[in-house]
Amino acid sequence: MNTGTLPSAKDDDGDDVRWALETANAVWAQGDKRAALSWVRRAAEAAAEVGSDQRAVELAKAAAELRAVLERSITVKEAPA
Repeated sequence: MNTGTLPSAKDDDGDDVRWALETANAVWAQGDKRAALSWVRRAAEAAAEVGSDQRAVELAKAAAELRAVLERSITVKEAPA
């Protein structure tokens, strides 16, 4: 995952995974980065629930990377000038 980008739905994703990722991208576009992170996590959980273990790991990793990006962003904003 590149900084500032979210995973996209794949053709073989289940409906719940696809819906969660579409929602993540929509709230990200509206500027709600924390909500987008939650939706990526939900997508990972949905993939795990249907037995798509590899996809679940991929999405969980993307969520972890996104969390790190968001935390760095907060740290930079809070740093004294």
